[in-house]
Amino acid sequence: MGRGWEWWPGVFGQVFWSWIVGPVVPWKSRHIHDTHGWRIQTIGCVIANLPATPMWLIALYVPAMEPVNQYWLPPQW
Repeated sequence: MGRGWEWWPGVFGQVFWSWIVGPVVPWKSRHIHDTHGWRIQTIGCVIANLPATPMWLIALYVPAMEPVNQYWLPPQW
């Protein structure tokens, strides 16, 4: 498994969507009458995905994760 630049576009994409776009969407829609619950679902999704990027980077670059990475690639778990 490579530890080079090939993972960084995915990391940047995840940071962009879960740390930048994700919190902005519910904030801008705070005065909209939400009948389908999409705002609550978006907030829950953002909260669930915030730790994903640091966990992904730890799985890629921390040597202690090598035993786990033998069986699953970091994006798979």
